[in-house]
Parts: sequence; C-alpha cells; structure tokens
Amino acid sequence: MDYPTTNLNLNDRTFVFRTWLTPDAEGFKGRMQAPCKTPWRTVMVCKSATDVLASRLVLNLNDPCKIEDTSWIHPVKYMGVWWEMISGKSQWSYTNEYPSVQLGVTDYAHSKPHGQHGANNENVRRYIDFAAENGFDAILVEGWNEGWEDWYGKQKDFVFDFITPYPDFDLPALNKYAHEKGIRIIELKDLEDLAHLQLEQNGFQKMRHVKEKWTKYFVSAQESELIQRIREDERFCLFSDFGTINVGVTTGNNRYFSITEETCKKYHLEEVTRPLIGRSSHAHGIYFTEKDWRENREAGKRARLVCFPDDIPFHNYPVEHQNYITLGETNGENEGYKCGIRDRWYIVPSVWIPDAFFRNPLDF
Repeated sequence: MDYPTTNLNLNDRTFVFRTWLTPDAEGFKGRMQAPCKTPWRTVMVCKSATDVLASRLVLNLNDPCKIEDTSWIHPVKYMGVWWEMISGKSQWSYTNEYPSVQLGVTDYAHSKPHGQHGANNENVRRYIDFAAENGFDAILVEGWNEGWEDWYGKQKDFVFDFITPYPDFDLPALNKYAHEKGIRIIELKDLEDLAHLQLEQNGFQKMRHVKEKWTKYFVSAQESELIQRIREDERFCLFSDFGTINVGVTTGNNRYFSITEETCKKYHLEEVTRPLIGRSSHAHGIYFTEKDWRENREAGKRARLVCFPDDIPFHNYPVEHQNYITLGETNGENEGYKCGIRDRWYIVPSVWIPDAFFRNPLDF
C-alpha cells in the first residue's frame, strides 16, 4: 500500500478521540506521487456491533460498481482449520525432520510425521461434518501444502509449494467428501492469501467460469481447455437459455430434515415429507424412478425431506409432529445459523419440485 493505516484512539479520562497515521519502519507515514487520492477515512459511533455491521456508510462512499453482472458474487459463511494452529493445539508443519526445506527435492513421503499436523484428512473431515450440520458454506484450510517446516523467519525466495499437499492430506478425496455434504474447501498458504482469494476460481487449473466448484480437481489441463473451448463455441447453448436453473433445497440441518423411513413412521411424518435424494450416491444412473426411491427407503437411507406447513400454527400441528420439533430443540438442532435466522426454524423455505435435476456425474 502507498498510504498509511488510520488509527483512532480514545482518551478514557477526557473522552477525546485522536486519529493518527501509522508510519513504516523508517518513520514515513506515506509514500505517494502527486496528484493522488487516498481512501475515505470513516468513524462510526454505534450503540452495538450489529449497528456497525448494518451501516451502509462505507458502501455509499465507494464508487459505483464497475462489474455489470454481479449475479455470480455470493457471500459465504466459512469456518477454518487454522485457529487451532494459532492456539497451539496443532501445527502447520508435517514433520520435525526437515529444518531446511527444498521444494521439489525434500521427500515428505518417507519422513516421520510429528503427529500434530492440523490439516490432516481425519481432522478436516471433522470440520466438514461440523460445517454441514451447522449451516456453514465452506471450509478454509491452512497448512495443507508442503513447505511449512522452515517458513518462519527465513530469507527464502521459494517457501511454499502451492500445488503439492502433505502426505496426510488427500485433496481430491476431501473435495469429494465436502461436495457430497454441500461444503466447499478453500486452501490458503496463510492469512495474507485472503486478500487475493478469488472464490470463483479456487483451484489449481486456470478456469474462468465462476461456477466451476469441484470440476477443476477431477479433470486434466487438456480436458479443462476443452471445456473452455466448448463454452466459447457458438454452436453450443446454455441450459439457462431454455429454462430456469436454481440451486437445490437448503435445509440448514440435513441431519434433522432428511430422515429415514423408521423416523418417519415413529413420528407419523408421512403427510409432511417429500421424496428426497439426499446424496448423489443415492442415484446410480441417468434416471431416478419411484422404484429407485422405494429401494432407498427400504435400505434405510435418508429418503424423505421434512416440510412442515407454514400456514398452520405450531399448536395446531399433530402431537407427533410437535414431538419431533421439540426433540430437535432439545438436541440443539435449531441452533445452527440458517435455522436460527428463521422465524420458525423448523420451516424449510423455498422447497420446489423441478421438471428435471442434475447431480454430480463424477461417479457415473
């Protein structure tokens, strides 16, 4: 940056605020070439932190958005495998055997792990499970890639390998596991990467399409280039040219709202459920028929989606339905973010039946 950070200090005796600019290591508060402009400096005085969050002051001071189509921009709520490293519970590094790392030369496959590596398969799966059950959209993982053994305090040009994961981090398998639970994985080398993170292009291969998600991890560079050429070929059309495309149902708590036949019968929920394909593994071909759904039910899979009516007050629900909702509250199923922001947490919004649907085709 060519302009300094502004700080605001409060004198708690005189209750006077004072602003000051943070200098660099040489004492300079800015190195700028005139004519130039600095960002707005704002001070917001609010009664609560939520008022600061709700303020549109900074937005209104910004220039108009230069991006014409902003439909691809989606805020996400994510949790991360990094704070446990900061707290000392685990480490970014994989082994203690290499005080000096040479990228592409150091052989991690035959090294002895120290057992405290945080970004490992088992731990990341645990985070993914928690995120899926509590309304998060993504998992940010730090320390997954080679080079963390000697990154701190060293004068090196090449510190991290941004492609090669540690031996205990199976990137394709974790991506697939996360995808099946509706969670996205974001890999960073450190927190500074957040400033340059492009969520729509999260991956190794260069992809311009903003809705790629996991495709880039399962195709080769040549296949990726073919996909790009198809997109740019005018002989091909988009599905959106012929129909409305939308995302699937967001329950906020799949474990609670997607149920087995046993749970359905126990609480007499037949009249308030709809047929469900809970996971892509529940369908084994291009077509999914009622027979397939019945087989999933009989196999004990979560093949029903609970959809309580929103035009009936709770006290008019059948007793068995009230009992199931009360059970959810007792077990804390209503405490996740997406359930917690609803007026009635047990009402799943925007449940609709499409004319057709597509699932992840990777296991065809």
